[in-house]
Amino acid sequence: MKLKTINLKGKEYCQVVDRLKYFNDTHKNGCIETSYDLTTKGVVFTAKVFIEGNLRATGHSYKPMTSEFNLEKAETRAIGRALAIFGIGADASISSYEEAQEAINQQNKQRNPIHPSETQSGSGFHEYEDYKK
Repeated sequence: MKLKTINLKGKEYCQVVDRLKYFNDTHKNGCIETSYDLTTKGVVFTAKVFIEGNLRATGHSYKPMTSEFNLEKAETRAIGRALAIFGIGADASISSYEEAQEAINQQNKQRNPIHPSETQSGSGFHEYEDYKK
C-alpha cells in the first residue's frame, strides 16, 4: 500500500497521521508507547514501536517550550520518526510533512521576523480515532 504524500518544495513527505493510520490498519498486534522528559528549556519525547511485545523502532524529538502545543508537536514528531524508522512512510524522507513544513516556516521566520504584536497559533496531536471519522 502506497501512502499519500504531500509535495513540499519539490520533495514528497508523508503526514504522521497517514503513517499512524497505516500502522494501526496493518499491525493489529502492534502498539506505540510514548514518554517524555521535561528539561529547563523544553521537552524530549520518545516514541517506541512494538510488534507482539517486541521493540522494533524508536524515535525521539525535542521542542523548546516557547509556544502553545509544543508538547503535542514533540509527541507527534517522535511518533512520526519512530514509524519512519520502522519503515512506514519513509520512501523519500524520515522527516514527516509536519516536520518539513515547520523547518520551512522557521527559515521564513528568520528571514521575515514577526512583529511582537502578531500572534502565532499551532495544532496539536489528535487521537487516531479522530482521524477515522
